[in-house]
Amino acid sequence: MSGWRDWAGSPQDLAALARLTSAQYPDAPITAEGIARHLKQTDSQRPFLVRFAVQEGREVAFVESYPLKNGTFLLELAAPGRPDLGAALLTHAHGWAQQRGAQAWEISVRTGDGRLEWLTAQGFSVQGGADGWKWAEPGQAALPPGVRAEPVGDDPGRQDKLRHAINAGRQELGLPPFDERGFTENVLEYGVLRPDLLWLALTRTDEVIGAATLHVWEAGAHAEALWLSVSPGWWRRGLGSGLLAYAASDAARSGIPLVSANSGHSQGHLIPLLQRAGFTPSGGWLTLRQSVAP
Repeated sequence: MSGWRDWAGSPQDLAALARLTSAQYPDAPITAEGIARHLKQTDSQRPFLVRFAVQEGREVAFVESYPLKNGTFLLELAAPGRPDLGAALLTHAHGWAQQRGAQAWEISVRTGDGRLEWLTAQGFSVQGGADGWKWAEPGQAALPPGVRAEPVGDDPGRQDKLRHAINAGRQELGLPPFDERGFTENVLEYGVLRPDLLWLALTRTDEVIGAATLHVWEAGAHAEALWLSVSPGWWRRGLGSGLLAYAASDAARSGIPLVSANSGHSQGHLIPLLQRAGFTPSGGWLTLRQSVAP
């Protein structure tokens, strides 16, 4: 064992993170150039940890962590075949996150992932599960006639319209509305900052009738569809599947190799919508959580 190396943003770091991340998620390979491009779109003030384990001059494992929301940090850990390295990296990341006010962290793994048993032994507990979907093709869905999709971007007015559209959907689900702070934490700053992947659906008269958001993870290798809202007057008219297909296609064209969505085990009604939008089943996911608080 040669030792450890912390992230410095060098070409070697970019290449190592791309190689190890692609090995962990072979269906979403990422390049060093892609990581560099997406890091430029990340808030430079956000705490960010990457530590590599180095053996004979080659990076063989890594841990990554950064804040998500409300004291929860994301965790990514890859140490194939080396639980000793995984334990050491986890211990280092635990102390790093504690120093930055983390209360807990979360890691998502596929069902059948070899890390699941090991993480459980380290004190992680399963907090929820979902069926995974991967965007494969445009599918049969399209925006209804007279409807257009426009990116929210950095425009405050459009961001406020997005908040109201999402809150309308949350109301239908019996969830409390986002205030401005909650919207910022849970939508605008959730994942890598990509306001171009937040969408509004508008009529010819500029009425907002829907919204969709994609959130980027894993150094730009993965965009996840999180929020989808459709005004009641447009239900069952193909707007939801058409808007989701439009957003997924745009993300794929921008160079993101994996666009995904999740449907909870009680959300069977989403399956036809996802299929029409061009998504295919990709296996289940589990979210594991562990307290980090002192």
